[in-house]
This record gives sequence, C-alpha cells and structure tokens, in this order.
Amino acid sequence: MNDTRDTRTKAAPTVWQAAWQAKRRRRFVVAIVLSLMLCASTAFLFLARQSLEKSRVEAAALRFALNDVQASQAENEIRAALDDSARQLLQQAARRGITADGWAKRLVDVRSQSFLRDEANEFLLSIARTPERFFDYEHLEISVRGNEDGIFDPFAHSGAPFLLSARGTLVFRTESAP
Repeated sequence: MNDTRDTRTKAAPTVWQAAWQAKRRRRFVVAIVLSLMLCASTAFLFLARQSLEKSRVEAAALRFALNDVQASQAENEIRAALDDSARQLLQQAARRGITADGWAKRLVDVRSQSFLRDEANEFLLSIARTPERFFDYEHLEISVRGNEDGIFDPFAHSGAPFLLSARGTLVFRTESAP
C-alpha cells in the first residue's frame, strides 16, 4: 500500500489542477504585463510633463524675444522716419541756399551781471532774433536790485541797475543770406 500512495502522490496532476495552474500563470503574466504597462505609462507621463514644462519655458522666452524684436522694430521705424525728415529738411535748405557751413555758434553765459538799462537793452537787442541770427535760450533772467524799481519802469530811473543772467547758444550767419 505504501507503494500505491507514493505513485498517487507522484502521479500527474489532474485536469482541474492543470487548468487551475494555467489560470494562475495567465493571471501572473497579466499582472506582470499590467505592471510593465503601468511603469511605462508612468515614465511616459513623467517625460511628457518634463517636455511640457520645457515647452512652456521656451514659449515664454520666445514671447520675450518677440517683444524685444517688436520694440526694436518700432525704434528702427522711428529712426528711419527721423532720418527721412532730416534728409528732406537738408534738401529744402540746400534748395534755398542755406548750408550748415554758412552758420556758426557761440555759447553765451552771463551770470548775474549788473547792467544799466541802456546796456541791458543793447545786450538784449544783440541776442534778439533776426534773419541773420537767433539765440537758443537755456536760461534767461532779468531782475532789479531795489524794491522800489521795476523792470518796466520808465527810463527816468535809468540809473537803477538790472541784474541779468543768460545762458544759451547764439547761432549766426557767416555768409550772406540767399
């Protein structure tokens, strides 16, 4: 009897047991395949997120670059318009016989100088605008020293001195006008 038991225990598995083991193997294979698919999809998702973030950073950099290019283009258009305007002005001046060589500049810098009324009038007339000259003012100030005297008082008080300050550029012709 001992022999029969040994042969029964060592005997081939039954159909039910074989089916159960095959089912178990299939479940195991399916579990492994699903685990591998989960790992692959996790890796794919991680790489996709990294790619998305990289794309967002690149898009932001491109937006900044576009803004810089648009600002530069606007500046270049303004410069081109100014160049055209300056060229047209030079052409008009040349047609009228006005050349840049025909003018000179001198800096005028008078700081709080005391003038009599007659002298102040002469100075102001010397820098007054005429076809032959003009004064580009940066600063002009006329005042009187005394409280009783005014700038526009008649010349009866011509002895009252003016305080005069003037700073600017006197531009004048060096050749005759056309």
